[in-house]
Parts: sequence; structure tokens; C-alpha cells
Amino acid sequence: GNLSLSRMMIDFLLKNGDIALRFTPNFKYGTVVLTSAKGGQWATDGKTLSIDPFKRKTRFEVAFTRDHCAFQIYVDGTHYATFPHRFPPSEIVRIQVQWMNNIDIQIK
Repeated sequence: GNLSLSRMMIDFLLKNGDIALRFTPNFKYGTVVLTSAKGGQWATDGKTLSIDPFKRKTRFEVAFTRDHCAFQIYVDGTHYATFPHRFPPSEIVRIQVQWMNNIDIQIK
């Protein structure tokens, strides 16, 4: 990622358009929002976290893994957050990235 923009958004999408996970760092406001959406309705139990791992860096790496009960999110190799699955992970069909410059994506 690159901090020249004020925010970015990464969505893990299901075939029907539901969002299994939305990861939205907002560098201007110093927050990261983790949430999901079903049938166009945002979950009410999303998380808002500090953006500290991204501060003072011009480049960073964000990695998403999943286990049987949650997404695990890492920033520069350090565990940053856990987000419980709201949908079966096997139903995720694509990843959508918005508002990013100079992004390298690796899917494993």
C-alpha cells in the first residue's frame, strides 16, 4: 500500500454482492473500519481500530488469512486484527480494491 492517499478499501465479496469483510483504513481520521454487509445492510457489530501500524510509513504490507472462525489481518508481518466470519469463507468469489496507488497483490 501507499500512504499518498487518504484512504483505501478492500472488500471480500460473495457472488450475490454481500461483503464478507470490508477493510477500510482512513489515514485522514486515523482509523481502520472492519465490517460486513448482507442484503445491502451493514453489520452493526463492525470494529473501528487505531491506524497506528500504518503511521510514519510510506509503504506497508497488509495480509489477510483465514482460519475456521475468522479472518486474521497482518500489517508488515505483525498480527493487527481478527474479524469473525459472518459468511462461509468458501463463498467468497472476489476481492475488490479501491482508492489505492502502487499496490502489489499476492493471493495465496
